[in-house]
Amino acid sequence: MPLNVPQQLMINQARSDYEIFIHLRGVDVCHRLHYLQMSTEKLAKVYFWRNMSFPGFSHHTFEPFLRSLEARPDFHQMFGYRDRRRFDLQKEPIFDLATRLQNLAPASGNDGRNPEYPWPPKHPSISPLSFKYPEWQDWSETTPGRRLKGFVENLLTHYLVYFP
Repeated sequence: MPLNVPQQLMINQARSDYEIFIHLRGVDVCHRLHYLQMSTEKLAKVYFWRNMSFPGFSHHTFEPFLRSLEARPDFHQMFGYRDRRRFDLQKEPIFDLATRLQNLAPASGNDGRNPEYPWPPKHPSISPLSFKYPEWQDWSETTPGRRLKGFVENLLTHYLVYFP
């Protein structure tokens, strides 16, 4: 079954955001994280639009999206694992990173920490340009991060294979 109109619009935007994320190699990490957060949020909303139900304006969609897929028998395979037990060892760190990525949105109450604006909001003293984001290191250098990255890239490219 093809995507409905809101899903198609949302996946196009998610793909575009991810293309910007890729294109920003070599620039400050905060800019890349901003586009990564937006892309993963929209990717989750593609799924939540499946029944023509507006998923809302919340930025907190990526981790709930992953949790909603947990019951699928092929969930571990979506992350490149053949063995479900091996996946289960990485599942919680993957979910944790998904939560931390979605919480990079400025309105997330993350003590103001975000890749867009200096923080804390009322008396800024820290710039996203100079902050060392642990989310970035985890996305780039850990097994859960690499598996989550593969999952995102696979769904952005082959969404209908997993959600026909």
